[in-house]
Amino acid sequence: MSIEYHEFVPAETLHRLDDDLEFLQEMVAMLPEQTADGLNRLEEALQRKNVGELQESAHRFKGSVAILSTGRLYHLLRRIETANDAESLHTGAALLPEVVDAVEALSRELDHFLRSQCSPAGDPGSEAQVSA
Repeated sequence: MSIEYHEFVPAETLHRLDDDLEFLQEMVAMLPEQTADGLNRLEEALQRKNVGELQESAHRFKGSVAILSTGRLYHLLRRIETANDAESLHTGAALLPEVVDAVEALSRELDHFLRSQCSPAGDPGSEAQVSA
């Protein structure tokens, strides 16, 4: 039996945002830029083989997505952030593809949720798609 895993849990996220759907929309609008920046910083730190920069980048990236998701993406970034120095670069390189997948999953789930909440009945394509 496989377990369905979600990056975005609407009730949890909306609770963190005091049930403010408009604020959620604002946060989601910033997500593509934040995730692109976060991924770029991780990749650059790995290329430079800079452990401190990698851990700091993971920490910042984790903080930027934490309001929207404490799912897999958050936990992957936390693993990179807290890996011991000797294993940090290996851990970061090994987990980076999973981080990319989790970013894409979060974007899809947020897009699906916002479309279901914000689209007029019968017009499912009226909201702009969230993409990372």
